[in-house]
Amino acid sequence: MRISFYMDPLTVDPRKNGDLYSSAFLYMLYDGLTRLLANGAVELSLAESVQVSPDGKTYQFQLRDANWSDGHPITAYDFEYSWKKTLDPQFHSTCPQLFFPIKNAEAALKGAVPLNEVGIYAIDARTLKIELEHPTPYFLSLLSCSNFFPVPKHIAETRPDWDSIPLNKLVSSGPFVLARWERQYEITLIKNPLFWDADHTNLTHLTIRIVKNEFSTLEMFENDELDWVCSLTSSVPQEALFAYQESGRLTVAPLGATTFCTYNMQQFPFTNVNIRKAFSYAIDRQKLLEQAKTLNGAPAIRWIPPVLDNNQNIQLIPPFQEKLAKSYLQKGMAELDIRLDTNDIRFRLFLDNLTLSYDESPYSNRAIAKALQEQWRKVLGFNIKLIFQDYKTQMENIMKKNYCLSLQSSVAQYNDSMNILERYKYRELKKNFPGYEDQSYIDLLNRSLMETGDKRRNTLIDLEKQFLDQMPVAPLLHYHCSILSKKSVSGVTINPIGTIRFHRAKCEQTKVKTNKIAVC
Repeated sequence: MRISFYMDPLTVDPRKNGDLYSSAFLYMLYDGLTRLLANGAVELSLAESVQVSPDGKTYQFQLRDANWSDGHPITAYDFEYSWKKTLDPQFHSTCPQLFFPIKNAEAALKGAVPLNEVGIYAIDARTLKIELEHPTPYFLSLLSCSNFFPVPKHIAETRPDWDSIPLNKLVSSGPFVLARWERQYEITLIKNPLFWDADHTNLTHLTIRIVKNEFSTLEMFENDELDWVCSLTSSVPQEALFAYQESGRLTVAPLGATTFCTYNMQQFPFTNVNIRKAFSYAIDRQKLLEQAKTLNGAPAIRWIPPVLDNNQNIQLIPPFQEKLAKSYLQKGMAELDIRLDTNDIRFRLFLDNLTLSYDESPYSNRAIAKALQEQWRKVLGFNIKLIFQDYKTQMENIMKKNYCLSLQSSVAQYNDSMNILERYKYRELKKNFPGYEDQSYIDLLNRSLMETGDKRRNTLIDLEKQFLDQMPVAPLLHYHCSILSKKSVSGVTINPIGTIRFHRAKCEQTKVKTNKIAVC
């Protein structure tokens, strides 16, 4: 089977994962204790059974008899080693906050307690015991996230650079193993015969072409060089998707995903909340969707994607009001002592800092950046300079807070609103792009951890409201996943948070004649 990625994955180490392409890749190579299915249900995977204590704070997993691709057994010691390493303050994991429900995980990351006091215990080779800080209703869903996949302790413990060794020797635990990787061109995976569920792996080969040009992606699909294309991982011309929709060859599904503009809260003028609100309220999100000419989204009227809140879409962001945006701009400029005078030093600094960076990934591309630029010029009267950066460079600048405004996208890592909200608990968390931190937000988030049912949901909505009142980011679109698939392909699944699984996919090697869509 042949698919495409917009870019090479950035890592093969689950603990370092934090981007769409690496995530999709890791689900091909590795496996975890659980899986999140297409319908949102959770099933056990490397775990054969699980026992949960009456208070919901202790989980004991019995691992199934499974091996790494080099024949070594997959053990509870692999999980304990991998997860505790993630929480090592010296390791610099991308998403350590995912582990915070585990007892002492947050304290260990801060260096307040040693790692041996974290509630992760390999009782024996097949038994893994996890102690939590508090009952966590989404814990089994959380464990399906690729950041919880173990790495092979028997290799990583003696070879810290194990993920940099010749990649055709990479040891895997999932349905496929890496056979060949030609950077910026093609990745070849082959079936892993030692995968515990190999009897249900139908594909013998999975080829990933790296295709930057969106029209090339479409042309390759039309010319039978690609069997399956997904907008999550591939760049495709959005305007062309309308023709595929009319012909019935396009599948579109909502995801727990958002395109947003992040403000650098450490850089003038976006240190000011009213300036941030002015730029957010100056966006006509419905018009933005039309200007971007995309089927891949719905206007964001809240921060949390509705699929993470039982498809509840409540209006937490005011509808477009030009007068409201201008009033916040005037208030913010007054507070920053900025005069609309080109001779004013602060005004010149203000104009110099109005830059928006973007890349050409499917959901933060030039079409959306240009539409934002035009709306801000029309409503606020400022011309925002657009800066194109490749994905890797942009992420490096984001982490260093070397930006002003940046167009970004995010996909939930597990099926709960908490996954989005917890990213902004502490300023130093890598997924906290704006550098937001507020003690009242932290207190409210901590309170929600002790709640269940409607009380918990109401607290999470209050958290979302408080976040949006400070406007560290401007949500733009909750985006959808568009899929083009040959009739010969079946069995590929995508769950509500965008996890793509090829484990049980089939691809019949037959040519299927269809009416081609013109590629311009």
